[in-house]
Amino acid sequence: MEKQISWQQLERSVRTVAEAKFGGTARAEDIAGVKCDCVIHLSDGSVVIIEISKEKSLDKLRQDVSKFNTIRPFFIQQNIFPKCFFVTLGSPTPALTAAGQASHVQVYSLSQFFNFILGLGTYLALRQKQAFGSAIDLYSGAPDENKYVKVEYVSDSGVPYTPEKIAGELRRGRTVVLIGDYGTGKSRCVKEIFASLIANEGREFMHPIAINLRDNWGLKRAQELITRHFTDLGLGELVPDVLKTAFSSANIYLLDGFDEVGAQTWSDDPTKLVDIRKQSLVGIKDLIQRSNG
Repeated sequence: MEKQISWQQLERSVRTVAEAKFGGTARAEDIAGVKCDCVIHLSDGSVVIIEISKEKSLDKLRQDVSKFNTIRPFFIQQNIFPKCFFVTLGSPTPALTAAGQASHVQVYSLSQFFNFILGLGTYLALRQKQAFGSAIDLYSGAPDENKYVKVEYVSDSGVPYTPEKIAGELRRGRTVVLIGDYGTGKSRCVKEIFASLIANEGREFMHPIAINLRDNWGLKRAQELITRHFTDLGLGELVPDVLKTAFSSANIYLLDGFDEVGAQTWSDDPTKLVDIRKQSLVGIKDLIQRSNG
């Protein structure tokens, strides 16, 4: 059954990402006698106005879009042309999008708005095509595209888990540690968890970010891991916006390859080896401690 999001959750989600994108405080305001769901006054004197709706009726949505025609003259008198957005919970119809364009209002579904703000929709599509850790073809090095053979993972207390069940734990904010020898399928499990999270992303509004740790050896800060990860995917232009919400509860991090990170430098001195391994995980520790997802 599809999860129902409350009006308060919808409004809070939109305000949070809008504040991160535009760099101002988002709050409800009465403008020219019209109650606005989200108004952001920017330091350069410009204004962003966002109306939010769970309604599906085209007539009701058109009424909401027309509110901007009342609000806009108030700002134009002050030589301010506001940026206007209308966000619906579901996908807007072509007719509603056209009505918005006629009024210089950008119309988005909630998922589309998040992608506009953060670009994570682009990330999810591209990341799914890349290799997950050591889940690769041994001969070509290409990502493992073989059909997944179902495996049951077992907790210390003997409780069985599937990738879907693990994904559910992550969505509830729990931390899951998957332990196994090299080659036992941990990376392929991460790939399946990522796919499961994507399948629910449009309803849960939680975004998985899957990082291959072996590509990030020696980094000391969480921001450095995230920057390299997105840059390596060719998405460097998304980094400034992604970093603004990197540690929010909306992001679920899938970190794969702890053993590969620790093995990249070696010493026959046990004491020095412990310190080497500790230092190699400094950036990862920073990411885990700072993340609220």
